[in-house]
Amino acid sequence: MGECLKCGQCLSSCPVYKTLRDEAFSPRAKVSLSDQGGELYRKRLLQSCLLCGGCQKSCSGGLKTTDLFLEARKRFSRSLPVSKRAALFVFRRPWLDLARAFPLHRLLSPFSRPRGRSPSLSRSQGGERVLLFPGCLSRYLFPEILRSALRLLTSIGYSPVVPPFDCCGFAPLSAGMQERFERLKRTNTQLRERAGGGAVVTLCPTGYHTLTSLYGWGDVFSLPEFLKAHGGGMLETLRADGRRIALHLSCHTQNFHPRANLLEEILRDLPGVDLQVPQERRCCGFGGSFAVSNLELSERIARENIANFDQGAEVITDCPGCALQIGRRRKVSHVAVFLDSLARGFDEL
Repeated sequence: MGECLKCGQCLSSCPVYKTLRDEAFSPRAKVSLSDQGGELYRKRLLQSCLLCGGCQKSCSGGLKTTDLFLEARKRFSRSLPVSKRAALFVFRRPWLDLARAFPLHRLLSPFSRPRGRSPSLSRSQGGERVLLFPGCLSRYLFPEILRSALRLLTSIGYSPVVPPFDCCGFAPLSAGMQERFERLKRTNTQLRERAGGGAVVTLCPTGYHTLTSLYGWGDVFSLPEFLKAHGGGMLETLRADGRRIALHLSCHTQNFHPRANLLEEILRDLPGVDLQVPQERRCCGFGGSFAVSNLELSERIARENIANFDQGAEVITDCPGCALQIGRRRKVSHVAVFLDSLARGFDEL
């Protein structure tokens, strides 16, 4: 599993440390406390880590810090703060199901703007079948992301199918709820099998990481990856004349996806685009339940992230969670919505 060399290389990749500049909140401090169960450990590890994977990617000792922190959270899951328990309770499946009949996102204002009803999840007609794993936010809070993804996949000749997948389980896993995660993994695996298997397209980088690295699923694609590989040149037909955009990649894309730079390549190849990619890519500070249990810190990280972008640029991201966080402060669109707007000839989103 590797070992911590105490070199400090992880400090430059940790959003929490870069904001607080406090060694006590650094990845190497959390690693050194990983075998301790005191209140100090629980407060620092369970509440102040985004599980973004930055320290793991940069670790010169090859330490799998994300696995280490997840295992530690499992051991101390009974010590979760009330705020994190509340966040997980809200985002359990039965509550999310209510969003189909009741606009849950209105309760989260100003976290998000009113969005409209979830699209129909029935199978499209014609073309080779592909499964779509939308993720919780795209399914319930941002249905326009799901609608755009369905249109894009249909436009390249595929028949997208959205089985009734449950939550991928990363949220309960990050809270130490290993049994809950295993149940969700079994449920989603069974649903994939019942749907006939085949390729799976994800709209959420955390979902992609969970399905590939934690479930062990094969034949899983991010939406940009699938469009590039199977779009038959559709991306090359798009134009972005006069569009000034800034790219925000999620941490899980940057740190876990094998083709982390693919979306930047796709956007940069668009004719007429004015693309801004910050020299220093920073976390948005969302991190799922992290934004609930660490609201002030999450806000600070978000403000530092937003300061990286030119004021006149529209922000494009590959992550619904990042869209939720950044959208409170700036105009932001998921890449599915952006590409769909170009495909349909819209000048603005």
